[in-house]
Parts: sequence; C-alpha cells; structure tokens
Amino acid sequence: MNNSTSFIKIVVQIGAFILLIGGIIGLFLPFLQGIIMIVLALYLFSITSPAFKNRMDSFLIRYPKTQEHVRRHHERMANFFKRKT
Repeated sequence: MNNSTSFIKIVVQIGAFILLIGGIIGLFLPFLQGIIMIVLALYLFSITSPAFKNRMDSFLIRYPKTQEHVRRHHERMANFFKRKT
C-alpha cells in the first residue's frame, strides 16, 4: 500500500467519523438529516475498514433485497475514489 492510498483511507475515515458525529447530532436537531448522515458514515467505514465490511456483508446476507442496491453504490464510490488518485 503506497502513501497516497493510505492518505485517502485516512481522509475517508475522518470524513466518515465527522458524518457519524453529525448524524448523531442530527437525530436531535431538525435541520440536519441524522439518519442519512449515519448511513453514509457507515458506508464509508465499510469501504476502508475490514471489520465494517464484514458487518456489511453479514447484513446483506440477512437482507438480500438490498444487496444489489448497496453493491451498485459501493462500486460507484470505489470508482470515484480511484479516479482521484
């Protein structure tokens, strides 16, 4: 793993953490969309963290109707970050 890949993973994880905190705050404030921010944060964590990826995989096995939708968006996000490097 080279330095630019490590840097991108760190930036994505920091962004996911900020979204997670904002989502938790957004659950109590009317002008922030808390649930959407939490889902985005968990999704970003699943891209960079093997533990979150395993959780996501077990969720998709349990709920197969969402599997195609999540897979498609996961590929789009992965391609987006690959283009930036």
